[in-house]
Amino acid sequence: DIITHGKSCGKRKPGGGKNGDCRMTEMNLKDKIKAWRFARPDGAAETAGAAEVAGTPVQSPGAVSGEDADKLLCLALDVGEHILRCGGEIQRAENTVQRICRAYGAAHVEVFAITSLLLAAVRMPDGTYSSQLRRIYQSSNNLYRLEQFNGISRRICQEGPDFEEAQRWIAKAKRSKPYPDILVFLGSALAAGACSVFFEGSLRDGLAAALVGMIFAGLESVTAGRINRMAQTVLHSFVAGVLAYLSVAVGIGENIGAEMIGTIMLLIPGLELGNALRDLLGSDLLAGSLRIVQVCLV
Repeated sequence: DIITHGKSCGKRKPGGGKNGDCRMTEMNLKDKIKAWRFARPDGAAETAGAAEVAGTPVQSPGAVSGEDADKLLCLALDVGEHILRCGGEIQRAENTVQRICRAYGAAHVEVFAITSLLLAAVRMPDGTYSSQLRRIYQSSNNLYRLEQFNGISRRICQEGPDFEEAQRWIAKAKRSKPYPDILVFLGSALAAGACSVFFEGSLRDGLAAALVGMIFAGLESVTAGRINRMAQTVLHSFVAGVLAYLSVAVGIGENIGAEMIGTIMLLIPGLELGNALRDLLGSDLLAGSLRIVQVCLV
């Protein structure tokens, strides 16, 4: 229709203007084009087509209104905060907050994170704006829980659940444990005993270091989250050294140096050093430098 009528209406009258039939034809063609653009194959209302014509992005199934901007940002920061608490990288936390906000129809998202702070702002298509921050006081290397929150982030972006359902997922992940506490004690004992024997200790030294490692794990479970990280490290090192001296004094161990090395190896922040270098290589210079300082202090 456009091509056919366009050719016929391209002919002008001798006076230079278009005839009335051509003007009527042009109006009919515009109405047809408008109706075609507003037509929806799934039978949706014309308002959705009007939004596309006007350039307004059509919201995804999980999109929310501007009135829920605070709830949306709160949900995104909940996931990002726990990723940082579990030892996740800075880039991972920032990307998670951005993706969750975008999945619910946010027009613009800005995120800034370091090891102890997460700050984000979001603007919805209707102009509603929200800005929130989270202070992170304690963090650890919990790779199991980190994987859980990564899965929650992907599930939120794919399914777009309501906020209450997403918060239930987060609460469940916070309570989850990969294995019973007894395995934590056995793992600490095995690691301390093996390292003691590796550093030229005897089997008796390995046994003594294993016992100290179990006590060390129990002490860590009691003090976790109650005192700051540096005080916790100093306390654990002091207790490990005292117990190593006592084990030699009572005749359980033989080489106090090997025992102390085996138990102190449980405190070496190797994974944190790797994350610090990754942040530096990812251009997160501030966060990477802060983590390097923490590693050096430990």
